Amino acid sequence: MFVYRTIPDGPYTLFTVGHYSPDGKWNPESDHSTMDEAADRVHYLNGGSKPRRYIPPPPPPHADCGRD
Repeated sequence: MFVYRTIPDGPYTLFTVGHYSPDGKWNPESDHSTMDEAADRVHYLNGGSKPRRYIPPPPPPHADCGRD
């Protein structure tokens, strides 16, 4: 089951979507800047009906910076 966690990030709050493995390890799936976006993503990943708006996971770090 996917859930989201609130993670303080300096003066901002980050909402990270992910799931816990059976051994208790946290496995992040995506990060969001608002609780509504995180909740929509969790709802979608847990098999809910199409969310109000589709929120794709963010691209991997440095995916568009031109580095090889």
